[in-house]
Amino acid sequence: MGIVSFLQVLVDGPAGQENKVVPRHVLALSYATLTPFTIPKLPRAAGTGPVKKLWEKAEIDSKWANSTSAKKRDQADRRRNLTDFERFKVMRLKKQARYEVQKAHAKIRASAS
Repeated sequence: MGIVSFLQVLVDGPAGQENKVVPRHVLALSYATLTPFTIPKLPRAAGTGPVKKLWEKAEIDSKWANSTSAKKRDQADRRRNLTDFERFKVMRLKKQARYEVQKAHAKIRASAS
C-alpha cells in the first residue's frame, strides 16, 4: 500500500469477509509475505474507502481464494481443528494409501526380475 521506510510498509486490507479484514497499520517487512496480486492505478496514500473500491474492482478476494497459499492455509486450519478421532481416521487412511503404493511397487519389482 505504501512504503514508510526500507524496513516498514503501510498495509490496508479491506477484504469482503469480516474475519479477513486487515486494519490499516504499519507493518515490518520481516513479518510480511508479498503476493503477486496488485491493484492497478492505486493512488499514493489512498484512504481505506478508495482502497476498498479498487480492491473489489480488482477482485483480490477471489484471486486470493484461488491461490495455493490460501488453500494451504485453509488446509492447515482444518487440520488444526481436527478432533482426536478425526486425526486417527486420517492416520488410517494414510496407512492404507502407503500400503497400496508398496503393493504396486512390489508387483512392478517382481515383474521386472
